[in-house]
Amino acid sequence: MVLNKIKNFFLFLNIPLSLSAVAISYTTIHWLHLSPPSMFHEILVYLAVFSACQTVYMWNRYRERGMEDEVNVPERSYTFRNFGRVIVVFSFCLFIFSLLLLFLFFSQRISFILLSFIIPTLIGIAYTSLRLKRVFLMKNLLVAFIWGYGCTFFPFLLLASNLLSIPAKLWFLALFVFIDILLNTIFFDIRDHKGDKMNKILTIPVKLGIEKTKRILQFLLLCEWVMVLIPLFLLQDAQYLNFLPVVIVMAISLLFIDHVEKNRDICGLIVDSEFIPLIFMRW
Repeated sequence: MVLNKIKNFFLFLNIPLSLSAVAISYTTIHWLHLSPPSMFHEILVYLAVFSACQTVYMWNRYRERGMEDEVNVPERSYTFRNFGRVIVVFSFCLFIFSLLLLFLFFSQRISFILLSFIIPTLIGIAYTSLRLKRVFLMKNLLVAFIWGYGCTFFPFLLLASNLLSIPAKLWFLALFVFIDILLNTIFFDIRDHKGDKMNKILTIPVKLGIEKTKRILQFLLLCEWVMVLIPLFLLQDAQYLNFLPVVIVMAISLLFIDHVEKNRDICGLIVDSEFIPLIFMRW
C-alpha cells in the first residue's frame, strides 16, 4: 500500500517526463559538441530544463485537479486536491531559483534565455490558465512545439560559440522531438478520451474517433522511422541509431494501445520515460 502511494506520487509529479526533457537537452549538448564553460554550467542547463518542465506540468495538474482528471485519473486528482498548492509553490520556487542562476552565470545571453526558456515556459503556463486545451489540436501542437523548440534550442543558444549558423543536427533533433511529442500527446488523448468527452474537450479521438486516431499515430510513427533511417543510410552516421530506442518504445506502446486504459500507470511511465535512454548513448 505504501509502495503504491510512493509510485503514484512519483508518477503524478511527472519526474520521468521532466527527466526526458533533460535527456533531450543532454543529447543536444553532447551530439552537437557544445562546450559549457564548466560542468556546473552544464548542470545548470539541466536544472533549468527540469524546473521549467515541472512548473508547467504541475500547474497543469493543479488546475485540472477537479475537472477531467476527476474522471481520467482520480488518484492524481486526489493528490493535487490535498497537496497541490505545496507542489506548485515548490515547482515555481525551483523555476525562479534556476532562472536567477541563469541570469547570474549566463549574463551575456539574457536575450536568448528570454526567447528559448522564459517565453516557452510562460506559453505553457498560459495554455493551462486560459484552458486552450478545449481548442481542437491546440494542446497537441503547442506542447510538441514547446518541447521541440525549448529542449533543443535553449541549450544551443546558451552554449554555442557560433550562433550565425544552425547545424542540421539541431533541426533534425527539434523536428524529431516535435513529431514524437505530438505522437505522445495523441496517444494519451486516446487513454483519456472518456473524461475528455464528458468535459466536452475536443481532442482528436473525441472528434475523429479512436480508429482514425490510431491511423494518425501509425503515420507519425512511420515519419519517425523515416527520419532515423534515411540519415543513417545516406550520411552513414551510426549515431542516428541512438534514436531507435525512442521509436521502438513508441511502436511497442502503439501495439498495446487497446489496453492503455487498463494499464494507465505502466503505459504512462514507459511513454514519459522514452527519451531517458539517450543519456546513456555514446555521442
